[in-house]
Amino acid sequence: MSQPTPIVKNRTVFDSGGKTIIAFSPGDKNRLIAANKNGITKILQLDRPEQEPEVIQISENLTSLSTLSNGRFIISTSKGDAFQYNYRTSKEALLLRTSLPLRDSVVIHNGKTAIFASDDLELSSIDVAADDSNLDPSKRSKPSQILTLPDQISQLSYSLKINILAVTLINGDILFYSLSSSQPNKVHKLDKCAIANSYPSANKNTSE
Repeated sequence: MSQPTPIVKNRTVFDSGGKTIIAFSPGDKNRLIAANKNGITKILQLDRPEQEPEVIQISENLTSLSTLSNGRFIISTSKGDAFQYNYRTSKEALLLRTSLPLRDSVVIHNGKTAIFASDDLELSSIDVAADDSNLDPSKRSKPSQILTLPDQISQLSYSLKINILAVTLINGDILFYSLSSSQPNKVHKLDKCAIANSYPSANKNTSE
């Protein structure tokens, strides 16, 4: 049986240029979240491309966006802040604050935990509730540092199927960690496999 040919529809999400971060909403693959560096975030219905997206304002200087369930998503910023937002209830909460920029984030264990990568060479994890409990500071779990890395982080990636976290460093190395135990266990390394890069100096972080 022949496969149906995908229909490509071209649509401008933001009028201005610059970095745009997108993520699918789990459990609802017809919904796409797109955010730009100025914190303007649009919720697009992919099965209704003619419908105007919902627009919300979040923090500026985004470095990552990871979706959760029930209309929630988390972001990291180059100012060192991590937030949880709920676009359905318009609620937000500060999850983590670091003195140096956060470069990426990833959600693991079926959305139960979020991991953030900072320029202090640390990976920090925080438990994420299945509802808006994290929005209440008294009920929010405290972040914990789970790993120290040899260089700044460029990107995080997680495979739910094999429970492996891939950490790409700015020097081009990629480190693979098993998350099957309470402490990450390095299982493999690829030397100089990714393109090496660098970040602007600290006084330029907020303008990335």
